[in-house]
Amino acid sequence: MQSVPCKAGISIVRDIDDVDSHLVGKGDWIASCADGSAKQCKASKTLSVMPLSELQLLRNVNAHEQVASALVQGSSQVLNSTCASFELIAEVPEFFERRLRGSQQRRR
Repeated sequence: MQSVPCKAGISIVRDIDDVDSHLVGKGDWIASCADGSAKQCKASKTLSVMPLSELQLLRNVNAHEQVASALVQGSSQVLNSTCASFELIAEVPEFFERRLRGSQQRRR
């Protein structure tokens, strides 16, 4: 389980290399780019998916998006998405006005 601060960037990264270009993590990983500067907030959002099947939906195969490199800092958190399932919990800012308040999404 991974919990990241509000406004933290989340990237899906394939194969993590160290500074000397040695492969240290093979496969798909979810990495946060949190630098610790995000504000604390009370609201939280939970995303629960099954990887290997729904990870394709997160990648959006029609977008042709490619991440050339990702810097994993000391404050970053990395989660292996090749396990049976994973849950991503991220703090989010307050709800926008004129939207439903207090809505919940429950895990299946």
